[in-house]
Amino acid sequence: MMEPMTVRVLGLLPLVAGLAIAAPVPSGGSLVHGRGYSGVIFPASSPEVRELLDIIMSPSEIAGYWTPGARDVEALESRLGRTLRESRKHPELLVPEVRPECRAYFACKMAWIREHLTEFRRQYVGIVRKDGAKLIYVNCFPISVSEELWPTDWRSQLVQVFDGSWWFWRILYDVDRGKFIRLETNGEA
Repeated sequence: MMEPMTVRVLGLLPLVAGLAIAAPVPSGGSLVHGRGYSGVIFPASSPEVRELLDIIMSPSEIAGYWTPGARDVEALESRLGRTLRESRKHPELLVPEVRPECRAYFACKMAWIREHLTEFRRQYVGIVRKDGAKLIYVNCFPISVSEELWPTDWRSQLVQVFDGSWWFWRILYDVDRGKFIRLETNGEA
């Protein structure tokens, strides 16, 4: 059972993505579902995107924002399970600063995330790094809580949770390289 957590929700307009099948939602976005995942793509034009991303990346690293398409998300999702499996042997692929004595812990947790991958909702945000790289930030949280705990609709609000351990995680995907470059998880209270 998960421990109580603090929830902070930042308002946004959505666009949900997956498997290149999009359906419009009243806020101007598109919902998309794919094999084993569902989520929402938030448009670059939303000011709340900047507020959340300033927390995730240093503002000095960010050149701008873009709105990923359903095919971008489909490509990302097609690589996610394999990347998590590979990172079990090499956690430094996703957690570059992992210390040698922590490798087994991270390997175990990444295996756990992969095992539960279909149990997470996703929120996708496009970032342009200063070097021109197009990234997709993926915010993941459990489906079971997404309908019960959020004070507002996760499809139209970016969700940020403090605590919650490995049930709440984020990953960055480099679109041009077709590669995940960083994974972060919440701490445990």
